[in-house]
Amino acid sequence: MLNLPISNTTKPIEELSLDNANGIYIPDALEPLQVERIIQSSLLALTPHIEGHQIKHYGWYENHPLNSPSPLKLKANPIPIWLECVGGRLNEWMKINQIVLHYCKDLSSTDHKSLLYPLPWDWHFDSRTNYGERIAIIALSPTRIECKRSQTFDWTLNTGEGLILQHKFRYQGLHRILGHHFIVSRQVRISDQN
Repeated sequence: MLNLPISNTTKPIEELSLDNANGIYIPDALEPLQVERIIQSSLLALTPHIEGHQIKHYGWYENHPLNSPSPLKLKANPIPIWLECVGGRLNEWMKINQIVLHYCKDLSSTDHKSLLYPLPWDWHFDSRTNYGERIAIIALSPTRIECKRSQTFDWTLNTGEGLILQHKFRYQGLHRILGHHFIVSRQVRISDQN
């Protein structure tokens, strides 16, 4: 679990920037507060309510014209948001609600049996129990998302933009993501059963 600070803490987010596959790399183009707002906004969009706590979210969304039902495209700025959660700490809220944040670069897979593409940790999605969940892809640099269905759909995200995909959509042709990005998701651990 990544301990991401929120704006009222004195610990700088730069301390968490790691230049390796298992850490976070934050390009100079994004300010720490921008990263924080993007991550929090995507988490709120993924989970409108958590048990016992009301989430308040203010932001702007637009439907993408190429797909029906359309994924939600999260505009980068401005994103005025706030968060009510246990302890007021984003990392605690993520831990309690099984929210996992992945940093990725240039991932691709055509093997649908892998359930998406290889993730940095031993987490996988289970369509039998977690079918209705969403993921958010947050661009830390210009990022291209390619999806292949009956025809090819693709999106180009500018730095700081995000795309929210329904869980079902990913099984129907998410092919390749090119660029530095976060994947934000609610996930369940499953056992290998053949």
